Amino acid sequence: MKIADPTTGVSPRHRMLSRCCVLAGLIFFAMAVPAWAQHPAAKTTAVRPTVRVILFVPSDRRPPDDSLVGLNKVADLTDRLILGGIRKWGFRTGEPSLFQRVNGMVRPIIVAGKMPAKHYTKPSVHKEAIRSALQQNGVIAQPHDVWWVFVYVGEPPERYSDFRGGFSEEFGGWSVANYDSRMSRINIDAPLASGLNDTIALKGTIHELGHGFGLPHIGPKSRLKRGNTLMGPINAIYRRISGDQSGKAYISQASAAMLAIHPIIRGKTPSDTRLIPTKVSNARLISSPGATAGFQLSGRVAAETRPLVAVVGDHHEKRPGEYWTKHYIGPVGRDGRFQVHVNEAVPVDGEIKLWFLFDNGTMTADGQLRGARGAITLPYRFTAQQWQLTSP
Repeated sequence: MKIADPTTGVSPRHRMLSRCCVLAGLIFFAMAVPAWAQHPAAKTTAVRPTVRVILFVPSDRRPPDDSLVGLNKVADLTDRLILGGIRKWGFRTGEPSLFQRVNGMVRPIIVAGKMPAKHYTKPSVHKEAIRSALQQNGVIAQPHDVWWVFVYVGEPPERYSDFRGGFSEEFGGWSVANYDSRMSRINIDAPLASGLNDTIALKGTIHELGHGFGLPHIGPKSRLKRGNTLMGPINAIYRRISGDQSGKAYISQASAAMLAIHPIIRGKTPSDTRLIPTKVSNARLISSPGATAGFQLSGRVAAETRPLVAVVGDHHEKRPGEYWTKHYIGPVGRDGRFQVHVNEAVPVDGEIKLWFLFDNGTMTADGQLRGARGAITLPYRFTAQQWQLTSP
């Protein structure tokens, strides 16, 4: 009779069987996960929030050989577009890149999916991708990371088509888009919405990353003549409605202001990131004649911590759609007073969405929801050649 180990209560025979089962499990795991995914390119110990790039590959696919080149080109273009755009509007950036880089290169986390490509058609794929990165790849996440998930389902014309982006309490910022093997051939100096860049939907890909940063849809301003906005309508619709065939796209001033307060852009995590409720008083519209035609929204905001900037979304009745909503910003004074000039107003009724940007990296007005979702709504009407606020 075999005697059990007095410290464990397990016999030598059972202990040997247990070890064999563990070994078999490890062998099975190694066989189940493709070789290219067993040694991921990015184990990170980042001490600052960053954009984390995941290349998610279904079980019946393998990543293209030049996927590292393609993802780095997209990252380089994104840095230039977003960080360069923020600086062009006069805001500061605390980091040279949105991404953690090793010797100048972004190192994506490669995640093998549990199911074949035909299973991954919904934006919820980001949940499996991020959980796998955290559980299997030794990733140490920061509270304000934004996860950028690229899904590779095969060579064109096969593509993952349900691009999305947003914020969740579980993962923070996230976005998901298609990985196109032609990304290794893009020209980062070409207009964002032209040629191959347009064919593989680069603007849409980075647009969804913008949602991961908390940006709403923000339409272009005709007076700037700079093309479409990153957070504006899809390229084909923009070209059809505007007639602009330049393929140019830019970061709007409102987008730049919102991005500039984000911990990734600043390169540090605030100690307190609560959503701060506000109370707005004395709100009124002042119509502006002549060259500055439009109106000014003025008022006063009270909050536990004074906001830095007021943001106005002008939702008038003649917009072609939500993606065309123009946004405007204005500083908040030490006394809480603000004034925002809406200089491309349209002489029709509509409503204003008003919210505020805080030094702790948050955006809200009601203190409950983030960004535009937490905005205050101020309806207005156009009458007697003037814009006037009406009762909500």
